[in-house]
Amino acid sequence: MVTTTEKNDDDIPTHDAYGTDLRRVRAMIARGFSDRLIGESLGISRERARHAILVATDDRQGAPTPSEIASACHEIQSGWTAEMAAAARRGEPRLSSTTVRVNHRETRERVRQAVVAYWARTRERRVEEQPIPIRVRPGLERPYRAHVRLRNRAQNKCFATREEAESWGREWLRIELKRLQDESCSGAGCGGSIREV
Repeated sequence: MVTTTEKNDDDIPTHDAYGTDLRRVRAMIARGFSDRLIGESLGISRERARHAILVATDDRQGAPTPSEIASACHEIQSGWTAEMAAAARRGEPRLSSTTVRVNHRETRERVRQAVVAYWARTRERRVEEQPIPIRVRPGLERPYRAHVRLRNRAQNKCFATREEAESWGREWLRIELKRLQDESCSGAGCGGSIREV
């Protein structure tokens, strides 16, 4: 835990490892602020506020002492082989670690495909569920004007009834979505969804 201390007294830290002003934290604790309020007041997360309170008060609240941590580390390391100890000294991840060595190119591709699929589903949902904007212009032969837009294309048309305007707008959106899907598909295995976000 890296801290900065005052010049006159090395025992009283003024900032914690994240740069939080511990003098302000101590003042807020004295006024009865909770960790949530301290975090909101300083503009930091609740976890960082808890860390600042821990450093400011030097109250570990049931956390293990440094000697308990050292004994637990010694117990864990006693079962290591020489290769495991050498790998730990070099900072290599353990094979049993949750930090898995992955092929980053494959991971990026999976993430890209997930984003593309999400936006395709979102567009399809919007086409089927979004209300069709209709303007009513009383006194005209065709008072209901539907105005629809998908991406950078828009269209409007007037109708005698609201139902006709809504059905035309929904059908136009479906046709436009299909056109965008066909334009964005390249090669086999497209799956019928928009590939570009």
